Amino acid sequence: MKILCIAPGYKPAYVYGGPTRSIAALNEALVYTGNDVTVITSNANGPVDLKESTGVEMKVDGVKVTYFNRWTKDHSNFTPALLLRLNAVAADFDIIHIHSWWNAIAIPAAFICWMKGIKPIISPRGSVTSYTFSYRNILFKRIIHALIGRTLLKYSSLHATSTEEDGELRSQLDLHSAVYILPNILNLPVRLLTPYRSLEEFKLIFLSRIDPKKNLELIFSVLKSLPHIPFSLVIIGDGDEGYVTQLKAISKGLPRIVWKGNLDGDEKFSLLAEADLFLLPSYSENYGNVIFEALSQGTPVLISNRVGAKDYVEQNQLGWVLDVNEQDWKQMLIDIWMNKEQLLDIRRRAPICIERDFNPDEQVKAYIKMYKDHVG
Repeated sequence: MKILCIAPGYKPAYVYGGPTRSIAALNEALVYTGNDVTVITSNANGPVDLKESTGVEMKVDGVKVTYFNRWTKDHSNFTPALLLRLNAVAADFDIIHIHSWWNAIAIPAAFICWMKGIKPIISPRGSVTSYTFSYRNILFKRIIHALIGRTLLKYSSLHATSTEEDGELRSQLDLHSAVYILPNILNLPVRLLTPYRSLEEFKLIFLSRIDPKKNLELIFSVLKSLPHIPFSLVIIGDGDEGYVTQLKAISKGLPRIVWKGNLDGDEKFSLLAEADLFLLPSYSENYGNVIFEALSQGTPVLISNRVGAKDYVEQNQLGWVLDVNEQDWKQMLIDIWMNKEQLLDIRRRAPICIERDFNPDEQVKAYIKMYKDHVG
């Protein structure tokens, strides 16, 4: 099949976290299985632009990618040249797959498809939830949603990465038609990066894009109330400079915190492997790639019940799922610390589960079936 992927950002724009990696992993798996994939994207990389040439098609790990120069450097990423290219070539593809929603690429791209009578697949990637409608540019989102957004989304085929996201889409769109539910394809190490060493210290780790919805404040508040537990916390990720500075001020009374910034590759996975427990108390998370990255290294997880990966964690008993309640998190950390055999049991089982369930060669078959079902 000829597949056109439209995304506001593409690798190496890793500042956007999990979506950048999972979109690329899907496209690479599709190319590997013989499909013709073209990506059109902006040169967005947070507040700065990627150094890649714009307007010229290039190969990025086997995938044909064209980066276009964006006009705005905020979250909108308005990129007129990309939209003009889509308007010119849309009819040449069997599938048009749009990733994300609240930006000046995804919504106009869906509108162009609608005007041309082409039904795209849209993966909102957690951007159509009760949380997103109550955070940042609330009035603008509600107006756009009422005027055109709801119509465009209901016209398209929708892909959710978890039952959590499926439920949110149905709630926000009053949707009764089918939604494709397929987990992200992940590029995980084929081996454990660092042998685990059980220490007297309770080694905690957080890894994600640093954003208010990740709720790092809860972790800091809980740890301040646990002075009798010898913990350490490694924080991997980056975000808005002002917000990160604010968080560092909040955590100032916690001396055993190490801020690592953005990391990737073996260094990231080694730190995950060395930790006793991964923490993610998000207010909203359509999937949570990093959950599976941690589990691939045998690291148990403690996550909120707003994280899409919660079903997998609970079904396989690979960690703990809680509401975003400070007292519950405090008590759970105490219980886990006092019953370390649970951590060791999960550490043995988790890599086996991930290897069994997240084989890209098998996962991509489900995406190919979704595309074939979409075109009838």
